[in-house]
Amino acid sequence: MMDRAKPMTDDEEACIVGIMADEELFLDEWLAYHVMLGFGHFFICDNGRKQTLGQFLRPHVDAGYVTVVNWPDNHTFITTEKSNQLICYDMALFLMQEGEPGHKQCLFLLLISGKDDILPKCSWVSFLDCDEFLSLQGNWAGRNIRNYLASLHSDVGSQRIKEYRFGHNGHFYDPPPSSLLVTSFTTRENRMEFAKTKSLSRVHGIGPMTTPHQANARDGFVGQWALEDQLIMYHFRLRSFLRYMHRSTRGDVIKHQALSAEFPFVLLWRFVTSVSSLSKVEDLTLAKFEDKITQHLQWLNLWGDQRAARLAPYALHGTIELVIGNPQKNASIMERALLVPKKKAF
Repeated sequence: MMDRAKPMTDDEEACIVGIMADEELFLDEWLAYHVMLGFGHFFICDNGRKQTLGQFLRPHVDAGYVTVVNWPDNHTFITTEKSNQLICYDMALFLMQEGEPGHKQCLFLLLISGKDDILPKCSWVSFLDCDEFLSLQGNWAGRNIRNYLASLHSDVGSQRIKEYRFGHNGHFYDPPPSSLLVTSFTTRENRMEFAKTKSLSRVHGIGPMTTPHQANARDGFVGQWALEDQLIMYHFRLRSFLRYMHRSTRGDVIKHQALSAEFPFVLLWRFVTSVSSLSKVEDLTLAKFEDKITQHLQWLNLWGDQRAARLAPYALHGTIELVIGNPQKNASIMERALLVPKKKAF
């Protein structure tokens, strides 16, 4: 059995790991917010088409709290059925656990990357996407995440965090690139129903990742739910109607890519019946951190005109054209799309 965890020391960090693809518009704010929250380092696998995040994030890298590793789509030399995302997570965890057994395949990734000392001493880790923002609630609001983690019992290996999702908030087009998510999106869903989760875990309290949504506690540690009046996750599910449709053409929104290509009206139906319901309740929790996020970006010279010029090349342009080619064929596609098997009642 592994030794029980000790309290965080001054040279230990709470870290975040993420795999990103073409998310330049949102990374500056996401990083600045979580730095403000108390996270000390970020390990980012660049899975983008051009793999230029290392250059784009140079101000954050030079500030000492970001590591970027180029991450191709397929690691053919690794014999595993795990997704690219989980392999990235395992590599980061391998580094944080200082090469503990259980992540042998990650050694090959270290050899080809030439990086074996790229993370500080991390004692806690969360695996997040850049549209997911952790938020301390209640008496913990406004405090440092390290204080919260220090309050947890030493046998807690991982906490599952419930999410609240934000919808389009009436934006047809993306808000201006120079704006902030936390002030542009301030209404969310009313309550969580069957919502996905993410986790915040003790590095030596979990094993290899088997799903992006939760970590598995090792022997000697326990997993638990974070209390909603202490810690939740805000998920900015989409930034505009146009971006929703744009992502759908890449197959990111629904699994049936053939449907999205053949019949875009199916996507409209899903938007009306599900996504549009995510903008119901006003929630200004994150908007209150606007000044601190702005101050951090100013410190990096990434605000004002610099921010507008920096993000302009990544703005979403164009429109979505819907064409009805064969009404009979389209009708059959609609029927197939709507005949979803009913879930069992428990």
